[in-house]
Amino acid sequence: MLSYELSPFARHFGPGRLMATLDDARDTGPAYDIIKAGDNSYVITLVAAGFKDSDITVEAEAGVLTINAQPSAVDEGVTYLHRGRRNAGFKRAFRLAEHVEVKSARLEDGLLHVALEREVPEALAPRRIAIGTGDPVREAA
Repeated sequence: MLSYELSPFARHFGPGRLMATLDDARDTGPAYDIIKAGDNSYVITLVAAGFKDSDITVEAEAGVLTINAQPSAVDEGVTYLHRGRRNAGFKRAFRLAEHVEVKSARLEDGLLHVALEREVPEALAPRRIAIGTGDPVREAA
C-alpha cells in the first residue's frame, strides 16, 4: 500500500492542521488548489469543467467536507469522433480542523470555489494578560 507524508501540507495551515485530503495515492479526482485568502479564511478551488451547479453537491458533516459531482444525462444521439474529455463523476473529501466552517460555494468558469473560515470561540482564543506590579499573593486572594 502506498502512503505519503502530509506534514508539509499541514505546515501551511499552522498548528492543528486546517484540513487534510482524505483521498489516497490512487487519486483520480479533479485537481484542486487551497488558497489562504486572509488570516482565518481559505478557499478550495476545484476543477469542475463540464458540470452544472445542479450536478454538484457540497456537504459538511462531522468535520468532513465532501464534494460530489455526477454528470447530468449523457448526450443522446451524439456521435463523437474523439472524446478526450473525461465524462465521469467524482467524489473528493477533506477533513476540516476544529472551528473551520464552510461559508459558501460557487461554480464559475468551470471552477468550484468553496470558501472556508476558521472561527475560534472567544473563550478559546488567545488573550493577552497584563503584567502588573505589586504583591502577587495579595492579588490572588
